[in-house]
Amino acid sequence: MDEEIEWPREIKVIEELDESQKGEYKGISWGPDNIDKIDTCHWNAMIIIDKSHIYVFSIIMKTTYPKYPPEFYLTNTKTSVKGIKKSGLVDVDYYDSLKNWKSASCIKDVLLEIKCSLTKGHRKH
Repeated sequence: MDEEIEWPREIKVIEELDESQKGEYKGISWGPDNIDKIDTCHWNAMIIIDKSHIYVFSIIMKTTYPKYPPEFYLTNTKTSVKGIKKSGLVDVDYYDSLKNWKSASCIKDVLLEIKCSLTKGHRKH
């Protein structure tokens, strides 16, 4: 059977929060913008490449989450970065972790892929 398990939103959000609090991923942090409302649809993330390259993202989990990926917006810079539109929206078609999103996929996987791209210097010229 190759059928995907449908994750209840509340359980998936708690799983995402647990993963974010482990602190296992150097240079990446994420979590709800209001810790008192864990099920909130608005989260924030930060990717630190080095002290002069810090990227802040807003993460919006619509009612279709976790069946469909959250939206990621780069909020603190107007830098041209491949895979990020001028509006700041992270391009779903550029990153495999978003393009191939499943209910069991995780925010950390998207952030790790974005960090890898930023680290490799994938900037528009």
